[in-house]
Amino acid sequence: MTSTLPDSPAAPVAPLQRARQARATWLLVLVGVLVVACATSIVLGSRDVGWADIWAGLTGNTDGFTQAAVAKRVPRTALAAVAGAALAVSGLVLIESTEVTTEILSPETMIPPIGAGILALQCREGDTRIIDAVSALGDPDTHREATAERMFLHVLQGHCNSPIAGYATAGRGGELSLRACVFTPDGKTQLNAHEWAGRLDPATLGTSVAVALLRQGARDLIDTIPH
Repeated sequence: MTSTLPDSPAAPVAPLQRARQARATWLLVLVGVLVVACATSIVLGSRDVGWADIWAGLTGNTDGFTQAAVAKRVPRTALAAVAGAALAVSGLVLIESTEVTTEILSPETMIPPIGAGILALQCREGDTRIIDAVSALGDPDTHREATAERMFLHVLQGHCNSPIAGYATAGRGGELSLRACVFTPDGKTQLNAHEWAGRLDPATLGTSVAVALLRQGARDLIDTIPH
């Protein structure tokens, strides 16, 4: 009897290597496209900006106004691309098609900013017709979660540059929890707190978690960051 099985278990390595090489190639292509898009956006958006100024700005030479503008605009464009990718992943989660993603960071790994992912609809206070029409769109659990997070941020009195994160979740039984963190911009110092509401209302829960972080020194971390 003869066997058609490969003599060495290492036979499938070649196809695996080709797959990895293909992924690496596509990654390099995407990075190249991103770089070209950043540069093109500068040229098309500001006709007076030449390639010399673009290169100077990218290499850290910000003596001139145009070069300084390039140095600021390119990171923002790259950040917009990353934000777009995050929105794409969010859409995949909503339609339950996460099999195409390689990893989704859990709130325990990376706590999101206050109110992240919450959609709000604002209307005039006295417009009862509109209020009645859209009230059915509201989600009570989301409202409680947002209330806890916003009160948490209010008590800490953070500003736009404050690295403050908070994530409230309502369990199946309606019990609310709030996980929060205050940290330094380099991430070397992190203050964490996680509490369950129990009988507390959302606003009291947010206050309690904020006070817990203040006792750990959150006020000093927040005040040392310029804004």
